Amino acid sequence: MNLLPSIAIPGPFGTLHLPNLETPPLKLPAIPDARGKEGIKNAVGADIVDLSDTVLDLIPGADIVGGVLDPLRDSITALHEKEILNILTKEEYSDYLDYNKIFPRSVAMARVMCFKEVKNLKEAKAAGKGLAGLLPMSPAKGPPFPSAFNITWPKSETK
Repeated sequence: MNLLPSIAIPGPFGTLHLPNLETPPLKLPAIPDARGKEGIKNAVGADIVDLSDTVLDLIPGADIVGGVLDPLRDSITALHEKEILNILTKEEYSDYLDYNKIFPRSVAMARVMCFKEVKNLKEAKAAGKGLAGLLPMSPAKGPPFPSAFNITWPKSETK
């Protein structure tokens, strides 16, 4: 989708040409298979247990109940994490742990199962595979800047 047309801005040192501002074509995430759905269910279950702990901490006087339920919550969370470990492969679990540092478990699991990255650059360069449809340039050349940053400055006429 074209957001802004190409713009030429005159200035004292020459004309500044700005490129078109376009959005990349959007792709829907892949629907996970049965293994991915089980992983997402376990991640959501562990997040719900953590959320119940947070809600009980906000209620005044619920510290007594929270102290009794903490071992139970920890064991339920550990069971969910053990199931997640059994479901995922080593590479997927490594990615899950990286995402889990920033995001909740359910979001990390959805990123691992629905937004799988292409590790082989030959597959990524092929049309319609991996990141090729999302990026305006080949992933081998590094991450692209948004088109608003692709400014071309005028050539110097004096040397």
